Amino acid sequence: MLKRIGLTKDCYQVFSTEEETITRILLPCNKAIFAGVEMISYEFISLQEKIPIIASHAEKVMSLVSAKNIDRDALVKVIGKDLSLSLLMFKYTLEKDKNCLKIQNAISLLSDEELHYIYSESNPSCDFIDSTDEIETLLLHSERTAFFAANLFKNNKGLHKSIDEDVMYTLGLFSSLGFLLLETSSEEQKHYIQELAAQYDDLMDKIINMFRNGYASTFIKRVYTKRLGISDDISVLISSWSSMARISEENKFCAKVLYIAEMMQYYDEKAVDFYQIDKTILQEFKISDEKQFNYLIKLMKEAQSSIFEE
Repeated sequence: MLKRIGLTKDCYQVFSTEEETITRILLPCNKAIFAGVEMISYEFISLQEKIPIIASHAEKVMSLVSAKNIDRDALVKVIGKDLSLSLLMFKYTLEKDKNCLKIQNAISLLSDEELHYIYSESNPSCDFIDSTDEIETLLLHSERTAFFAANLFKNNKGLHKSIDEDVMYTLGLFSSLGFLLLETSSEEQKHYIQELAAQYDDLMDKIINMFRNGYASTFIKRVYTKRLGISDDISVLISSWSSMARISEENKFCAKVLYIAEMMQYYDEKAVDFYQIDKTILQEFKISDEKQFNYLIKLMKEAQSSIFEE
C-alpha cells in the first residue's frame, strides 16, 4: 500500500508504551503532489455535467411523481435513502434557497410539475447507469452515515443556530459523494485527468495514484458542494470534518458528530478497528469501550430498519 503511493517502509512505525501499542504512518507532504491532486480535482468536477442515477432506483421515484396526487411523505423516504436522488433534487432546490439542506423542506419547494421533470428520463442532468456492487456499497454507506449522524446529534443535545438533526442527516448523506463521482466517472474525465497529470513529469504516477486511491474525494466533495451553491462553511464541514483545524468553532461539534457517524459505518463494514477511532471524541459521546460502541451501532441499525420499513 505504501509503495503504491510512493512511500517506503520507513514511513510505517509500530511501538509500545506501558499502556498501548501504537501504529503510525508518516506521510511526507510534497506540495507539488498535493497541488497536482487539488488542481485535477477541480478540473474533474468541471466535466461533471450530469448526476449518476441508478436506473432501478429512479423507477420508484418516477412512479411516485407520476401519480395524480404525489405522496410527498413517501417521496421523502425514497429520496432520503439515496445520495444520487438527493443530489439531483438539491441541484434545483438550492437555486431557490441556498440554505435549504433539509430533504423534506427541499421537496416542499418543488411543484408537482417540477418533481415530474426532475425525476424523468428527459432531464438532461440525469446520467442513468446500471447498478454495481461498488456503487450500492457507497450508497448504503452514505445512507447509514446520515442516519447515525442525525441521531447522534439529536441524542447528544446538539445545539446550533442553523443546523439541526435533519440537516445533519443531509450532511451525513454527502459522506460518499467524492467516491461516488470517482466511481462513476466518464471516459472523458479519466482521459483528461491523465493528460493533466502528465504535465507534472516524474510526479505523474504519484499524483494519479493518490487521486485514484481516494485522496481526491475530499477535494471533489468540497468543489462539488460549493458548485451546488452550498455555503463555504458547510462545504468545509462536509469535506473536511476529519481535519478539525479547518472547522470553525461553531461547527466543531457537528464535525465530531460526522466523524463518529462515519467511523461507526466504517467499523460495521470492518474497514477500521475500534482502536483506530479517536478516543477523545468517543469520550465526548460517552462511548467508553468497544462493546458499548457495538451496541450503539446495533440499536441504530435496528431503528433505521424499522423506520424505512414502515
